[in-house]
Amino acid sequence: SEADIGRTAEQRDDVAREYSFFFSKKDKPHKGWNIVEQARGRLNDLSLRILVTDTHAYHNNNLVSVGKHPHHRMPELYRQSIATVMASNCYESFGITVIESMACGTPVIAPDLPHLNNLIKHGYNGLLYPARDSQRLAACIRTLVSEPATVRAMRGNCLESARQFDYRLIANQYYLPVLRAVIS
Repeated sequence: SEADIGRTAEQRDDVAREYSFFFSKKDKPHKGWNIVEQARGRLNDLSLRILVTDTHAYHNNNLVSVGKHPHHRMPELYRQSIATVMASNCYESFGITVIESMACGTPVIAPDLPHLNNLIKHGYNGLLYPARDSQRLAACIRTLVSEPATVRAMRGNCLESARQFDYRLIANQYYLPVLRAVIS
């Protein structure tokens, strides 16, 4: 909601009692929504709220779709959540969702796939699980629900991790030297 924009980590801890998690692009089969659904089935004892982007907005029990959410409003979804859940069942080229989530101070739970495991340090700024393993994904979700102190520590670590991907830093470190070489 609009009220969640700009909340501090401590204020979000109050929201965390709702056990909100975010999953992007439910409408894309390769993003692994079926794995998330299987994991949710293993967590019936928890009152989970899953926020998703999908083709249209709806509210079905504890599944809340915001529809096709404008990109500039994505931070509010990240900030409302204990973690961003990724369940891709294929190669992810870079993982901009990971960086965006971390820049909002939100840990990421993701499959242990190339590029994702270069961004996520298990137990530091998120949790990794074997790809397509809904049981291990459920265990990761349960860990974050049951360990608020871990989530608080990860939030700070996420912000630190995201700083290395600041566009100004990337431009100065990689792009400008190439431009200088081409121009000279």
